[in-house]
Amino acid sequence: MAYDWHGRRSRRIQMIKFLGALSVPVILLGSAIAAVEWMGGTSDD
Repeated sequence: MAYDWHGRRSRRIQMIKFLGALSVPVILLGSAIAAVEWMGGTSDD
């Protein structure tokens, strides 16, 4: 089966790559916030 560069399959792959690139910073930021909260970084006494 030939790869269709201008069809649905290539658009789907581009969208998956785009969403993957967006999810990496979100995961990193979320884990950083969770680590700060876990270590008790906020002292609201």
